[in-house]
Amino acid sequence: MQQSNSYAPTTDIRLAYRWCDPLTPLEGEALERWYVDCSDVRGVHGFVQRIANRIEYASEPSEVEIGRPFGHVLVSGHKGCGKSTELQRLKQHLERKAYCVLYIDMLKDVTPDQMDAEAVILVTMRQLIQQLDEIHDIQLEQHDLDAIQEWFGDTLQEKADVKETELEVGGEAGLGAAHPLMKLLVGFKGYIKRAKSQERTFTVEYRRYLEDLSERLNDLLARARLALEDQPLVLILDGLDRMEDQYLQQEVFIDYQQFLADLQVHTAFTVPVSLVCSDASRGLQDAFGEPQLLPCIKVDTAHGLQKAREIVLRRCDDSLFEDGVIDYICRNSGGDVRNIMRLLREAFTGTTTPPVSQRDAESAFHSMVRGFANWLDEEDYDALVRHHRNRDLSPTDAVGRRLLIAGAILSYCNENIWFQVHPAVQSLKRFRDKLEASAEETGAGESDD
Repeated sequence: MQQSNSYAPTTDIRLAYRWCDPLTPLEGEALERWYVDCSDVRGVHGFVQRIANRIEYASEPSEVEIGRPFGHVLVSGHKGCGKSTELQRLKQHLERKAYCVLYIDMLKDVTPDQMDAEAVILVTMRQLIQQLDEIHDIQLEQHDLDAIQEWFGDTLQEKADVKETELEVGGEAGLGAAHPLMKLLVGFKGYIKRAKSQERTFTVEYRRYLEDLSERLNDLLARARLALEDQPLVLILDGLDRMEDQYLQQEVFIDYQQFLADLQVHTAFTVPVSLVCSDASRGLQDAFGEPQLLPCIKVDTAHGLQKAREIVLRRCDDSLFEDGVIDYICRNSGGDVRNIMRLLREAFTGTTTPPVSQRDAESAFHSMVRGFANWLDEEDYDALVRHHRNRDLSPTDAVGRRLLIAGAILSYCNENIWFQVHPAVQSLKRFRDKLEASAEETGAGESDD
């Protein structure tokens, strides 16, 4: 089928600016228009198909009756590497095979610093009810919703020692359901953690509460599967990878991971890349199987650079740029798709009429360099030099994990995972000075031997 003119790359710099949005994943028409399959130059051929297979192979008509386990898949990668776009492709792929797929973006309901185990379960509950109703026109039985609400009234209020009149129900607008349960799923967030009790008692009570809460979620999932009849249900829980707080990462994916592993539904979760590339990965593999990591594009290869260029040229006509500018931007992005979009947008703001010049592109890159300089400290530079000198060194300590989350260290894959310091960080004088001093110390040590 021939594409319409609306699919053609734009020659309008203002429209190009809007189309190169670094924060919005591709979905719907944008996915059809602009998606470029870079799996081969990421070193992860068939990324979406492998996730889909783990779900499809676990799907049987009799799975509930015979207790067949559901497919639970962890998906990871840097912020901005393209995970959400790939998960939208997974949704599209499974829907073509008659699955009912609910895409839940946690960040629309909670901020990363609020994303504890309780929040994950409550948001999933609320979005399950809401999306089945609004998108799929499936209403769960009233008595099932009433039973969940009654549990909140009888159990949660008793444990948290609060009265119904004390609930501060916020965020009602746009819930899409008038049932009081929807208000409770927002209003109760955090009350159990504000309960007055000793720490030891609190830990026991919190675990019991989460066990009860996850059972209520599984009850809803069972009712949803019955309402869907023979159509398999899949949840995609996106945004969980945005947790930067190691305490929350530990709580959700390590301490209380069983609540996720026991979900009675096929599920794909995002997980922080710092956990996948740390000593905690063993526990993740035991509970969920091998995490599916989406590495950066290897723009230091001719094929990788060509793919990165294609990402730009799907949106922007080549006439918008001076010769060499697109290559410069792609190379200095480190192969991270969001960084490509960020550099393009910043370069566009440097001019009112095309073409975007090399000077505009360099100015955009230097802005990114300054961004890293604003927060990196002495300890960070020491770690960055170590990783630059040994790209096989996995950033498992606290400093390395923080640098990985922040994108100062990027992950890549051939047969094995390896790491590289972001090009913007490599341009910092402080980094270059540290690297030179490290080389001199190494040379002195070798000569002493």
